[in-house]
Amino acid sequence: LCSSVLRAPGATKAPKAFIHTPETPQAQRKPSKPSMRQAMLPFILAAASADKLANPCLAEPFSSMPFCDASLTIEQRARDAVGRMSLTEKVDALGTKQGPTPSLGLGRYDWWSEATSGLANGNHGADGFHTHFAYPVTTGMAFNRTLWRVTGEAIGREARALMNAGKAYSTLWTPVVNLARDPRWGRNVEVPGEDPLLTGEYAVAFIQGLQNEEGGFLQASACCKHFVANELEKTRQLDGEEFDRRHDDAQVTERDLLDSYLPPFEACVKAGVSGLMCSYNSLNGIPSCANKELLDTAMSWGFDGYITSDCDADRNVYNTHRYTKTRAEAVRDVLQAGTDVDCGEFVPRNAWRALAEGLIDEALIDERLVNLFKVRLRLGHFDLSFDNKKPRGPLDLIPESVVCSKAHVETSKEGLAQSATLYKNNAALPLSVRKVLMSGPTANISQVLASYYGPRDVCGGAYPGLVDAV
Repeated sequence: LCSSVLRAPGATKAPKAFIHTPETPQAQRKPSKPSMRQAMLPFILAAASADKLANPCLAEPFSSMPFCDASLTIEQRARDAVGRMSLTEKVDALGTKQGPTPSLGLGRYDWWSEATSGLANGNHGADGFHTHFAYPVTTGMAFNRTLWRVTGEAIGREARALMNAGKAYSTLWTPVVNLARDPRWGRNVEVPGEDPLLTGEYAVAFIQGLQNEEGGFLQASACCKHFVANELEKTRQLDGEEFDRRHDDAQVTERDLLDSYLPPFEACVKAGVSGLMCSYNSLNGIPSCANKELLDTAMSWGFDGYITSDCDADRNVYNTHRYTKTRAEAVRDVLQAGTDVDCGEFVPRNAWRALAEGLIDEALIDERLVNLFKVRLRLGHFDLSFDNKKPRGPLDLIPESVVCSKAHVETSKEGLAQSATLYKNNAALPLSVRKVLMSGPTANISQVLASYYGPRDVCGGAYPGLVDAV
């Protein structure tokens, strides 16, 4: 029977389906009928157990929902997706390990993947052999924008290939654009150098290569870190006093910020980077991830992406910086400042208390999540198939065979070759001696550092080092 026959006399027509927004009251949202819930059950069960990235928009019941409608703007689609989530799903999505999200047919997603010198192995990358590219401190010495772009493009391509194969995700926390101002820092290998202009130019080329938009979608998402003035790991003074990044309050003048520390991040934003990471340290008394003025600065440059905390940096707002009296207040401060996702579990665990105490509301959570879903939409997570056999765009056609391909291995070698400078030879090279002793901590450094924010299992298991060079 038609629904009009069953309608009581004088009753108004049921409202048509419309785009859900975070502002839509729950009572006005289209009710979930028993038949709909039954139809969604297989997708809910699949989402709950899936580790492989899958597009829910390829089949009903999700394909007809507005967040799957490619004719709408990314903003509209993201708001519709967030509007369909339960509050429990929303709170869960504030952490890096998101999902599953049955309301949207989504399986698990991990925002944290490392790829400074190639896609990492293990929990923050993918298993198997990957190309290990030259470190940024090495390629930085080449002063070659083309090399930086090609290296970034190769890393992003391997990440997309492994995502298509169901082995990886596509939000890569690279590049590092802090400055190598002190050899004792301990992370100088991650950055291209000490000069703000060089670092900014490196970031622009690397991001353009890694994100490399094809068919309207980002190949991978780059994330510039650590915002800002994060140049301290851990140090102990002669008198025994210790300083570390989780307690550090970087005192930086406005001139130094404008001349040195901010320009590389501004370059990132103007290059179209889709992610930023706020740092462990405080800046002039305010923890970076709770520093609204700092994060708003990125917005003033035109930033359009998501902001993640460094891992446990949101928790440090409360427990090491002692910036707030309670955990719930720390949650309020980081969310209001503009930090979208917490690398860790601090925010998801304590958001419920913050909600109960009226420190935050669901609308604030929605705003943070909209930024996350906009990035996932730009990556094609709701439009592409991730299947070489049933492609819906050029990124779907990237096969796993590009990983450790000859071209990528040559790019890795080129990064090393272009960084070397021979000031003067005087006929000393090539060596005419028969035996050379190589010793010390750098003799086998390539294997020691192989897993440092890059692949541990390098192509073919080869770890060329100083012995090979000699």
